[in-house]
Amino acid sequence: MLIPSLRKRHPPTHKPVPSFGPGRDLKFQDIETLLETYLSKQEIANIYHAYIFGYQAHAGQHRASGESYISHPVEVARILAGLHMDSKAISAAILHDVIEDTPTAKKQLSRGFGK
Repeated sequence: MLIPSLRKRHPPTHKPVPSFGPGRDLKFQDIETLLETYLSKQEIANIYHAYIFGYQAHAGQHRASGESYISHPVEVARILAGLHMDSKAISAAILHDVIEDTPTAKKQLSRGFGK
């Protein structure tokens, strides 16, 4: 699996990403195996970077169901990965609610991921 080495090179900036385990919240690891079937390690690393950013931006937010908010963007990303969409589309899926639902500025998101 790619994630352990990525975590060493790209540690979270302020909030740790939860480790994979039982529970209903979707995590990056839930789509990683699928991504590995058709994307390069660099593309997966870029998606993981988007996941870290989205996870941190949505920290403390929950859906009405009680799930962590990041579960929704990861589910959207999982659907796109199932369609073998490119890494930019999957990253956009993970980040799609960051500006709308968090205090993150559009400029900050653009600096990290482009337009």
